[in-house]
Amino acid sequence: VPPFVPTPAEQRQGHALFARDWRDDVHLNSVPRREEVTRKLSLFASAGELEPIVFSLYPLRDRGRVSLSVSDLTGPAGRVPASAIQVGVVSHRVSRVTMEGTVYTIAPRYVMPRTGAEIKKGVTTTFWLTLRTPRTVKAGTYTGRVTLTFADGTRDAVQLSARLFATPLAELDVPAGPWGCDISLPWFSEDLGDWGMTMFRKSLARMREYGCTALSGIPAIRIRGWKDGKPDIDFTAADERMAIAKQMGFQLVSTYGGGIGGFDNYSIDQNAMASAGFTHYPDFLRAILTEVDAHARQAGWLPAVYNLCDEPLGDDVARAAANAAAWREAAPPTLLTTGATSIQSPAPDDPHLPLVRALKVPNLNLHDEAAVQRIQEAGNEWAFYNGGDRWTFGTYMYKCVKEYRMKFRLSWHWNVVAGDPYYALDCREDDYCWCNTNAKGELIPSIHFERDIREGIDDYRYLLTLERLLRRKPNHPAAAGTRKLVADKLAAFRLGDRSHGAKWPLAEYRSFRLRLAQAIEQLAK
Repeated sequence: VPPFVPTPAEQRQGHALFARDWRDDVHLNSVPRREEVTRKLSLFASAGELEPIVFSLYPLRDRGRVSLSVSDLTGPAGRVPASAIQVGVVSHRVSRVTMEGTVYTIAPRYVMPRTGAEIKKGVTTTFWLTLRTPRTVKAGTYTGRVTLTFADGTRDAVQLSARLFATPLAELDVPAGPWGCDISLPWFSEDLGDWGMTMFRKSLARMREYGCTALSGIPAIRIRGWKDGKPDIDFTAADERMAIAKQMGFQLVSTYGGGIGGFDNYSIDQNAMASAGFTHYPDFLRAILTEVDAHARQAGWLPAVYNLCDEPLGDDVARAAANAAAWREAAPPTLLTTGATSIQSPAPDDPHLPLVRALKVPNLNLHDEAAVQRIQEAGNEWAFYNGGDRWTFGTYMYKCVKEYRMKFRLSWHWNVVAGDPYYALDCREDDYCWCNTNAKGELIPSIHFERDIREGIDDYRYLLTLERLLRRKPNHPAAAGTRKLVADKLAAFRLGDRSHGAKWPLAEYRSFRLRLAQAIEQLAK
């Protein structure tokens, strides 16, 4: 990036406002390119959709504190109140470049719920606003402004132009969301009161607001003991959390992070079997799983997949496969098993083949068409985990579901931030945290959650909305062109092509979605 040469007007003002594609990072030491300097922002969104409004301020001198305020958005079609726009400021944190932490940087991480910031010379501040488009809105272009008021009383403004579409987007038709569902505190439980359940409810509400339909960590079941060959199982906590998830509209849960306590879910647990009085492992499992499945159906639980492995390698693959086979033999047909692994273009002797054939819904990170075909030939379904970004939660996920019948999608992680508090690079997991909290108990979303996960889910929802409109109006004048638009896109990549950037520039996300939005508008008439 060439050095920024301010104009005389910018020198007098003491700053420059600029906007970069919000898919691209703006760092604390970023400087604007001349073509990025602007006081006008345009966006588009559909009814009910959340859409980012992002711009940055590059200060040429200390400006003190700046406060932001937002006007109503108005136009011939009506008014969107200022309260529909939430103001936030991007917070930067230590982030790894290499996984062992020897190379690191400072990178944008969270969107803090603030309406202002302290402006210091040479330190770029990025403002991340979110338009919560009303669920019912008249189509049209709405205009407004974001006003910046500085400590010395001077003001600047960014003009907003929002093209709003009236058709709400369809909800996801596939379970998709994060590993995890809690924001816990490493403290004594007796001191925390209802913190855990409060954050659980807040977390699920935010997931649903952003379009998620799956999570992991529930049910968590505990075997209290055995009597006469039958387990005494405590379902209390599982029932409470499953009821909340169901009421909020989730479609499926994974037991990863939860599961059945009292024996090792990931390997054949000979000691637990013997302690319960059994000599044949499937019989031991059958006693447990039959009761679990019956309770789940009686209590009206959401569909759950029971996680049986976590990326086994070497000899652990065969052990995981043997355990999965025992579960498959013992479990009722309605109880689904899964496990995290990878398999690509498998040879007949690939050690992962017995594992993915034993699991009813193997959950794959690395995958390709040949691997999915082997899984489906065995009568199983498949799922996809990790590698979460806008592409893999959007158009790529749509292809996975519609052309390859993907069962569910999970990615790391709702809130993994544990590590040495005195050495930030001790734990890499916070680089993947979707959402955090503050001392007030407010949810603090990450940039990753905002621009990768939510926006990817919305891309999928645009495609799904079009699919349903085409089904309802197959002979509409715009139908043929719309079918070709979607078909050409899906034909441009194969299963396993998980990098949008390998084929298209960042700007293509916006241009393709706009074409989808315009097609929806035409078909909805």
